[in-house]
Amino acid sequence: MIPSNKMESFINKVNPKITNSVAWIGTSCLLFSPYLLSYQVGFILGAVGVALISPPCIKNKQWNLVILNCSSFIGYTLQVFNLI
Repeated sequence: MIPSNKMESFINKVNPKITNSVAWIGTSCLLFSPYLLSYQVGFILGAVGVALISPPCIKNKQWNLVILNCSSFIGYTLQVFNLI
């Protein structure tokens, strides 16, 4: 599912410093999540991390990474709720 033009225009209007800061926070979450996957907080950090690194991918129109991030977000979220 490719994001709508409204989402693209919203992300393009956001200050680039904010977008970069959010991406760095997401990267930090993803940095620590593999070491904590034996606990539920690892899956939560993974889901938050991929959600936070998605806006720069949308801004740069890297749709393959957007789809990968959506898939990862769904997987981590299902794991948090013990559905898979």
